[in-house]
Amino acid sequence: MNAAKAEILLLAPDLLGESLALQLTSEVPSWSIALRSDDLNRHPKLVIWSLDAAESIALLHQELIRLQEHWQPAPVLLLLPASVPIAAVDLLSLDSPGLLQAPDLNTLREAIETLLQGGRVVRLAQANPS
Repeated sequence: MNAAKAEILLLAPDLLGESLALQLTSEVPSWSIALRSDDLNRHPKLVIWSLDAAESIALLHQELIRLQEHWQPAPVLLLLPASVPIAAVDLLSLDSPGLLQAPDLNTLREAIETLLQGGRVVRLAQANPS
């Protein structure tokens, strides 16, 4: 008996989303990654929200709440770019079970596995002293 594939919704800029989906499903064939909610066969087990820019903690917080309410009980994994003009303490105040800044593919895969098992993942890049 085959276990059902874990459906994951990946909200990302087009080329990044397509590339990530292909790389992740190549590494873990038991995942099914949809790039649009219309492509889902059922409610996702995880929502990944990848941002190419984040300017305001207030807007980030508001959109995160909207995603969490819409897709509950699926956890939301927030992917941030390497450089964001938001203080780490503010990013850590976001109520998200998953928060990664500029992860490599292996870190992202491990985070997805952890979140699918009900865990939490937070990894921010080290702040550069100015």
